[in-house]
Amino acid sequence: MKILILHAERLGDVAVSIPAIEALRRHYPQATLHVLTSTMGEKLLQTHPAIDWVSAVPWKTPTLRELWHLAQRIRTARYDLYICLSTTLWGQALGWAAGIPRRLGEKAYLVSRWLLTDSVPVRWDNMGHHRFMDSLAILGPLGISHDGSLPTITVDPTAVSAIRKRLSDLPPDRPLVTIFCDTSGSTLPIPDAILAKTIPDLIQTFGVNVALTSDTTRADSPLHQLKDPHVLDILDFLPLPDLIALLSLSNYYIGPDTGPTHLASLMGIPLVLFAGKKINPPTKWGPLSPFFVILREDYHCESFCTRGRCDAEQCVTWLTPRHLVDAFRTLWDQVKAAKPMPWQARLDAHWLATVRVLYVTTDLDEELRTRSLLKRLWNDGLRIFPMSFDLRHPLRSFRTLLRQAIRHNATVIHGPVLPFWAMTFLRWYYRFWLHYPPPKIYRGALAPEADLASLRLLF
Repeated sequence: MKILILHAERLGDVAVSIPAIEALRRHYPQATLHVLTSTMGEKLLQTHPAIDWVSAVPWKTPTLRELWHLAQRIRTARYDLYICLSTTLWGQALGWAAGIPRRLGEKAYLVSRWLLTDSVPVRWDNMGHHRFMDSLAILGPLGISHDGSLPTITVDPTAVSAIRKRLSDLPPDRPLVTIFCDTSGSTLPIPDAILAKTIPDLIQTFGVNVALTSDTTRADSPLHQLKDPHVLDILDFLPLPDLIALLSLSNYYIGPDTGPTHLASLMGIPLVLFAGKKINPPTKWGPLSPFFVILREDYHCESFCTRGRCDAEQCVTWLTPRHLVDAFRTLWDQVKAAKPMPWQARLDAHWLATVRVLYVTTDLDEELRTRSLLKRLWNDGLRIFPMSFDLRHPLRSFRTLLRQAIRHNATVIHGPVLPFWAMTFLRWYYRFWLHYPPPKIYRGALAPEADLASLRLLF
């Protein structure tokens, strides 16, 4: 059997699809497995043991002429199975135009059921479904599931030798913390000024060495001013094989929600994730490492991260060096206790870092009844915000509700009385103006015995 996979996306997207590729290899151990991916994806996958051949295709949408020529080249290879892990329409059309007999992909378009022989109804906007699970769901018609293991990230021995040589300048016998200081614009980085104040505390408190790296040249960064013998400055461009080698030699990792962080997660490195952007929920992109801490307070910013509304300064106003040091201390204690998080505990941590509840009351009695309950749930880690909806002034109350939902990045709106017209308009506003999945709506009062376990099932 010959199988072709298409997944031409960013580094992080390709990385979290590796569990699906490995699951496919385990299911078809004798098959020939080829992958079409992006240029960065090719660098990541070209030495992976589960893949027989990998090639790069343009990430941008091809013209009809380019698509036809690519399809004709693929047709000559006579593949038996085509798996489109990309959500693009052209990706789904490629397998059809190449005449591959069986074609799997997401049921994302009206024409998907004609372009694909197996169109799988995967909801990429499902906040409770991690991105790697979305890729595995596409393999569902083949009877393939995940075995709970982390994937293989291949490490180049030559790159490891080169990185070891650079690390030899650091004092020996100290744990290495790698900090990734960039995102290439895909999300929010940890501000350099915060890192510059945090790193001396990490070195002094925990006795670590620190390697600073990024994927762009950063000549004006204040991090260059750190003249500490325990800091290795690699803030110039680091090729992907060298970056993976550095990660393989690291004991800990700190970084934003970006491709190298997903690689560190899949390699099982204990990490602190800064998930600053509202539209990147940890339930979709959270760490899979058995040891991690998520730094995320997405409920302060008045703006939203779509339609040009992202105000990066507002989104990180809350972040201080103390936040980073405390998060690292929690991670340090996790590792020292040598108790890795079970799989479900990792997903529960993603859930707590994502779910934001706006609890709407319409009378004073309900507000007073739930005050202590909401405080208890907050102390347990669930971010739940009360709001009073005055039915005597519905339009004014709705404007307040909309502002509160956006500010607190509400994923759930819950309450005993939620006007139908208000919820309908709110859903419309999110979908067609903000271009973002609307909050889930739950009508009903919070039960006095409500706890995280019961709300996890509800939300």
